[in-house]
Amino acid sequence: MAEQVLTKLADKSHWDDVYRRLEVEEMPWFNPELDRDIEKALDNLNIKKGKALDIGTGPGTQAIELAKRGFKV
Repeated sequence: MAEQVLTKLADKSHWDDVYRRLEVEEMPWFNPELDRDIEKALDNLNIKKGKALDIGTGPGTQAIELAKRGFKV
């Protein structure tokens, strides 16, 4: 199903349909864990705490995971 959704998203007219039909957890880009790119960057740069601003990334899962790591979000 995720592949079908991504194929349809190539045509921007389907975005509204996706958000109407699917629960956020069913969307192909939903990630309940900290994004691997963010995690890798934090680890590589040895960043353990700080401030983070999470703008428009959906249900706030990235903000939650950063807060669990000690960030002020």
